[in-house]
Parts: sequence; structure tokens; C-alpha cells
Amino acid sequence: SGLAGTNIPVLDLGPAIHVNHSPAEVLVHSSDAHPNEIAHRIAAMEILRFLRENLLLPREASVPIAPQAISEPP
Repeated sequence: SGLAGTNIPVLDLGPAIHVNHSPAEVLVHSSDAHPNEIAHRIAAMEILRFLRENLLLPREASVPIAPQAISEPP
């Protein structure tokens, strides 16, 4: 990453998204490379975790949906 050595926190979402899902499972469609709802859900949970672990959220910040409440679609 171009930010190496800068002390700027960086989050790579790729590993979290692809650890349990193939690329095809996290895309809108084979002809549309945009992330689908599964990828967005994983990204949201990872971003929240990253912000908390790196103390980048104010203490009084509230999160409308607890990550535990977010589950895989049926």
C-alpha cells in the first residue's frame, strides 16, 4: 500500500469478503462487478470493527444496528 509507514490506518476488505465467499457470490451479477448485499454486509461489519479497534469512533458514537443483528440472507 502507498500508505505504508505513514501511521494512517488502512483496511483491506478483500480478505474478509472472500474468506467464506467466492467472487461470484459477492457480485451483483456476472456481468456487473459491483458488490452485492452480502459484500456490503461484510464490509459494514468489518468497517465498524476496524473503527472501534483503532479508536476512530467517538465514545458517544452510536451504531444503529449491532453487528450481531446482521445475519446472512436466507
